[in-house]
Amino acid sequence: MFSAVRKPEIGTSPNFFERFLPFFLALILPWVNIYRSTPENVDLFTPILFLRWGIIAIHLFIYWHLNSYIIQRFTHSKRVLVLLLVNIGLIVIFLIGESLLIPDKLNHPFRLAPWEIVLKLTIASALFIAFIITLKTTKDYDLLIQENLELQKENYKAQLEALRKQINPHFLFNSLSTLRMMIHSGDDKAEAFVMHLSDVYRQTLQKRDTNIIPLNEELEILNAYIQLIKLRFENSVHIDLKLDKTTQPISVSIPVFALQLLVENALKHNISSEKKPLQIVVNQPNENTIRVSNGYQPKLSSGPSFGLGLANLSKQYELMNIEDGVHIHRDSSQFAVTLKLIFP
Repeated sequence: MFSAVRKPEIGTSPNFFERFLPFFLALILPWVNIYRSTPENVDLFTPILFLRWGIIAIHLFIYWHLNSYIIQRFTHSKRVLVLLLVNIGLIVIFLIGESLLIPDKLNHPFRLAPWEIVLKLTIASALFIAFIITLKTTKDYDLLIQENLELQKENYKAQLEALRKQINPHFLFNSLSTLRMMIHSGDDKAEAFVMHLSDVYRQTLQKRDTNIIPLNEELEILNAYIQLIKLRFENSVHIDLKLDKTTQPISVSIPVFALQLLVENALKHNISSEKKPLQIVVNQPNENTIRVSNGYQPKLSSGPSFGLGLANLSKQYELMNIEDGVHIHRDSSQFAVTLKLIFP
């Protein structure tokens, strides 16, 4: 069973830009305002000016975080009223605080009228709210995309698991049908067939929780399956495996049971006999693909089928977002399926 989708961590903590922005605005905005409103003949670098700058900067910094808290915590219907009340309260507190810390008797040239203070703080508050809402909307959008990707990923896993489980019954059905015919005909190789079949299923159980496996492991599974084919068909089928599992990079993968399925597909749909043996070749045309080809000598009837085969394999590549993962070539003498190898 797949576990429930874990909610992504995106958006749970502020990034560097979000931490830096309130400091920057709180420090720069009051300095720009003081610089523009101070006469040219007045010295800017005075203790009283730095005191005023500090008061405004701290106040704006508090503005930012209170507005951010309200926007994050309150629903839209309550948010507007709470923002209005809190910002009015902050402006009143600023007016009272400034009058206490910087009395009128100091008569400094950059003191503003109360209405100017209210106007500028209102503009600053509106600017902060716009910034905060923009950042929140962006993060919410990114979170939604991430959650959709996570859900999509889990859905792909579930579908791949369902497809993989369909392959195993298909193989088991064919293997048991073969064993039944061997026993019915008194074939003395039936016991060896059972042993090799158990070896194949041992490896199948070991790979039960994966959808792709390293190519060298898939070749090991295919080798075990080829032993079954040799027992059943003897000289009626020739399988030429032109790849050595010991030379394959561990990083190169392929859908699990893909090669076994293609070989099985060739056996199922083609005539084979000692006079006209079926030739199956497994090779690697280039470093990016692997191919299973066989002589094209189709049966008039392929017997019962679950309708999976190549469609199943193509679907697996599709669910992994790999385009053209399965390429099929057919002519009058050959049928070939080329698979894309999967790299990290």
